[in-house]
Amino acid sequence: MERHDYASLQAGQRSLERTIERFDQFIEPASEAEILETLRALADTFQLTVPDSMGLELYVAALRTLPRPAFIEARKQLVLHHKYMKLPYPADFVAAGQDEASKIKTVDTVLRTNLIRVTNALLERT
Repeated sequence: MERHDYASLQAGQRSLERTIERFDQFIEPASEAEILETLRALADTFQLTVPDSMGLELYVAALRTLPRPAFIEARKQLVLHHKYMKLPYPADFVAAGQDEASKIKTVDTVLRTNLIRVTNALLERT
């Protein structure tokens, strides 16, 4: 294993921290407005009605569990492949965004693992 000097490890740590901060912003859930706009667009596309206010609140709460990129991928997949004359359920969105959500989780794990490794290497030098 290659040994790095303290300064390069510190620089790497700061870089990873900034990258993780930007990544966390990237994977935030879609906004309530974006989710509502998507549901209305899907309802219009499939010539359906949207649920009442309580139903919409439940949709928003469920769909805010998805990282935004997974929500966007799910929306795209549902427009392309949804075959039923009903608004896709939140579980349909989760299933359609599963691959993207898995990729996001993998990247997140790699970034945080590398930060731990660099931080541990710094601690060993103090």
